[in-house]
This record gives sequence, structure tokens and C-alpha cells, in this order.
Amino acid sequence: MSGSEPTRETLAVYARDKKIIVGLSGATDLVSDGERLATIANGHALMAKVTAMGCAASALVAACLGVEPDAWHATAAALTMIGVAGELAAAKVNGPGSFAVAIIDTLYNLDGPTLIARAKVN
Repeated sequence: MSGSEPTRETLAVYARDKKIIVGLSGATDLVSDGERLATIANGHALMAKVTAMGCAASALVAACLGVEPDAWHATAAALTMIGVAGELAAAKVNGPGSFAVAIIDTLYNLDGPTLIARAKVN
């Protein structure tokens, strides 16, 4: 994608051409399989200040793939979970150090009703 920010259209074309699911994190996360597109507006700026947030998101995608056969749904669910957890964790910390611990605890305690109530997915 030539070093520029991908558009929804270029993301869809890439996913379709490669026959893959693409989960792209950013201010708004995008998930595409070339046909479907999910936009996820959850998350917090502190997530970019902590090492391994991408690794944690990837681990959540893998966990979701273990129980959801549709990879597009699994990826969207995982990115929604980590985004919601990031928002909840950020509300009770003073900076990136305490945030790193708080997001783990928040993911551990995240329940379905909270996730559904806070999800900003289109």
C-alpha cells in the first residue's frame, strides 16, 4: 500500500486479491475480507504507548478463531474486545505503566453485556 494510509477501498481490494481477512488497527480499526467491512471505533490513545498491544490483539484473534469459524467475525470480535478493554482500562489509570497491567485485568474481567453495551462497530 506504498507507505500511505490505506482507504477502505484499497483494504478491500487487498483482502480480496490475497483471499485473506485483514484486521487493521488505528484510530478506527478496519476488518475486511474483500466483501464485508467492519469499522470499530473503540480503543484509547494509551494503547499506542504500550509495547505488545498488537501482539495481544493478535492473540485475541487467534483465541476467537478457535471458537468462531468465520475469520471475519472472529477478527472483528477480537479487535472490538481489545478496544473496549482499552477504553475501560484507561478510565482507571495514571499512565502507560499502570495501563499495561489494567488492560490485562480488564480483558480478564470483560463480560458479554459490557462488550455489547460499549461496542462501536459498524
